[in-house]
Amino acid sequence: ALEAFTKCDSIDVEKVFCTSIERYKANIGKADSLFFIGEVDNAKQVYQMAIDHYGQAPEAFLGLANCASKQAYNYWRETKNIVAKNHYSSAVHAFDTALKQSPGMAAAVIGKAKALVQLVNIEGVASSRFSDAIRTSEQALQIAPHDFSLLLNLIALYDAGQRRHKSIAPLRKFIEAYPEHPEIKVLRQLLVEFTSR
Repeated sequence: ALEAFTKCDSIDVEKVFCTSIERYKANIGKADSLFFIGEVDNAKQVYQMAIDHYGQAPEAFLGLANCASKQAYNYWRETKNIVAKNHYSSAVHAFDTALKQSPGMAAAVIGKAKALVQLVNIEGVASSRFSDAIRTSEQALQIAPHDFSLLLNLIALYDAGQRRHKSIAPLRKFIEAYPEHPEIKVLRQLLVEFTSR
C-alpha cells in the first residue's frame, strides 16, 4: 500500500487530471500506511503536510492524533509520564479538531475516549479531564459496544468517581450482547459484585 500511495506523488497534474480530493486521499493513504508499519514520525510529517495544505482535513487530524496517542503510550510504558501526558494532550486536541471538522467521526470519538482515560490515569481522579473522560467514554461505547477496552475503561472511571452503580447497565448490555466473549466470567462476577451492594 505504501509503495502504491508513494507512486501517486510522482503524478504530474499538468498531464494527468487529478482532483484535489484525490491528492488528499492519496496523502492520507500514504500516512496511514506509514503509521501501520510503525513509521510514526514519518506518518506525522505526511499528516501535517496535508493539514498545512488543505486546512479542512479531519482524516489528517485523526491520523495525527493516533500518532500522538501511539507515542504517548510508548512513553507511558517507559514510565515517562510527563512526556506521555504532553503527547496525550496533543492527541486529544487533534481528536477534537477532527471532530469539529467532521462531527460524529466515530474513530475520533473512540480515540479521544482512550486518550482521555490515559490522561486521567496519569493525572489521577482530580484531573480536570475526568468528567470529559466519562462523557466521551460513554459516547464511544455507544458507537463501539463490542469494544471490551472501552467497557473496562468506563467501569474504572465510574468506580474512581464513586459511581459504581452506573456500571450495572453497560455490564448487563455487554453480557447479553456478547455471551461468548473470552472475559465473560469476569464480567459476570463484576455484575454480581456491583448489584449485591
